[in-house]
Amino acid sequence: MKDGFNLTRDCYMSDKELKEMGNQMNKENAFLKKAVSLNLPFDFCQTVYSFLLSSFITPEGFYQVFSNVYSNDTVFEYLEKMVKNDLLIIDEQDTELGFDDTSFLTLHSEYDPNLSKEEA
Repeated sequence: MKDGFNLTRDCYMSDKELKEMGNQMNKENAFLKKAVSLNLPFDFCQTVYSFLLSSFITPEGFYQVFSNVYSNDTVFEYLEKMVKNDLLIIDEQDTELGFDDTSFLTLHSEYDPNLSKEEA
């Protein structure tokens, strides 16, 4: 366009971007499928996955996220179940102490789209 905006220019994704998006969706679907098979609430698992895509967070942090929906004990039980079933892992520094309210959590490498297969 000569004297206007080309609104379609940035609407297309490269093959690499499409592949990365597909990879993330596949890993998220696998995570949620396993979580639901463990009788964990879908909304809880989807929220946990979304938060852990971009940061580390402790169970205490999730208590605040879910304060209007689940009790702290329930949140801890769900997170503990996710750790025991390899959906989540605790930070290396926390491993020696075991899982508690202050353990930093992250996605298990199998479900983390930010890690390549070589890193996982």
